[in-house]
Amino acid sequence: MADDPLKKPSSDQIATPSPSKEGTMSNPTTEFQHICSEALDAIGDVPAAVRDKTIADLELRHDYPGEYAAWLDRYTVANRVRRLSREVLVHDRDLTVVSAVVAGLSPKDMSHLVMDYLDPLDVDLELPSGYFFE
Repeated sequence: MADDPLKKPSSDQIATPSPSKEGTMSNPTTEFQHICSEALDAIGDVPAAVRDKTIADLELRHDYPGEYAAWLDRYTVANRVRRLSREVLVHDRDLTVVSAVVAGLSPKDMSHLVMDYLDPLDVDLELPSGYFFE
């Protein structure tokens, strides 16, 4: 997938990772879950959509560090709970590749588009509540 920047990853559903146990940081998945748990602890009691966005932002930084990415964020409401659905359209180290894909989007998709450079996880992250997570 990293070799084909135009291929859409299937990350439409964002799941909340389960908290990791102390001393079990032996694989990247467990380490990522630990980072998510710490970030969620730092922001405290927030709506589900804010939790979803926090995890989705960390997931992008984990999956595509040092790259530019463009994605669509859409929110749905089920049982009076607002949830995030994220679709990554393109990612690449070259901004011109990302821009070329973005240029072909419909006006409707452009209204939901988010495009950013993704710092690696070891760089400070500003959380939705205004706190910084290290």
